[in-house]
Amino acid sequence: MGNCKAAPVGEFSGDHEHPDVYRDEYGFTKLMDCAVKGDIENANALMKRGADPRLLNGRGANILHILCRNYMWPGHSYNEFVRTMLKCQVDVDAQDPPNGY
Repeated sequence: MGNCKAAPVGEFSGDHEHPDVYRDEYGFTKLMDCAVKGDIENANALMKRGADPRLLNGRGANILHILCRNYMWPGHSYNEFVRTMLKCQVDVDAQDPPNGY
């Protein structure tokens, strides 16, 4: 991922399982959960451990779709998060899936 990596921090730094293994009932990865929360620090830690920001959730949404639907929550780093995802070559032309993310 090149520029998509940063030093591990936060609650996921001690977890030894590959970060893309876990999926919730909606197909969200741990990295997608960070996008919902605007948690760029843990997102960077997950990407350093190999999390792929280009994955899709169970409905076919990518992380940019998720960020766009959650950008208005105050106190979160969505602008920085989006810039980081763009550096990671997340598909900006992906269609928003029907029925949301």
